Amino acid sequence: MYHFHANVLKWTETGKDNTKTKIEKAREDILRRLEEKTGLRLDQTNSPGSKQGTSSTGEQGRQFFSEKNRLSVVECAPKQYRAVLKKLLHQLSIILRVVSSTSTINTEKFRQKCVDFAKLIAIELPWVEHNLTSHSLIFHSTELIVRNDGISIGQLSEEALESCNKDVRYYREFLSRKCGHVVNSTDTFNRLFERSDPMVDEIVRRSLADK
Repeated sequence: MYHFHANVLKWTETGKDNTKTKIEKAREDILRRLEEKTGLRLDQTNSPGSKQGTSSTGEQGRQFFSEKNRLSVVECAPKQYRAVLKKLLHQLSIILRVVSSTSTINTEKFRQKCVDFAKLIAIELPWVEHNLTSHSLIFHSTELIVRNDGISIGQLSEEALESCNKDVRYYREFLSRKCGHVVNSTDTFNRLFERSDPMVDEIVRRSLADK
């Protein structure tokens, strides 16, 4: 997307033609326009000046690939690239939805969908290179589903685990002993265990309902 906007049709960002600067400028422009059009704050740190965390969450990813927001994304690209980008986002959206589900999947149809997506990239965007994550998704997710008896692998998502990161940081900083790594980690784990206790959860739920 950034490469389209910068009209840099090569994957490597190094060079003497200020390629990296062009792509970074395109990135800032696209993120600003996307936030204006969709309200999504993507591909940025959680707070200005911070180098930790990212504003891109699983929920924002789902919103990004919704039909309405996909059209907004396509409109941010130069006109000559909109058709291929629209097709690419649609196919990628289907693949991600399948992988994120926990239902039984028609693996042959899904395999063909992944092949079609790979062909689209190879034919329309031959300069694009797959990183490790996209390679695993497009070329190996079908294998994982087959090995899982045809049931998709949404249950393996790390989203629930990552949602605890903020709590873990808070527990370690404010609600645990600071006299050693072992006791600090022990107190943090104990807090997490207490939070997940069904009786404690019910008490908290009722107290919130009363408010």
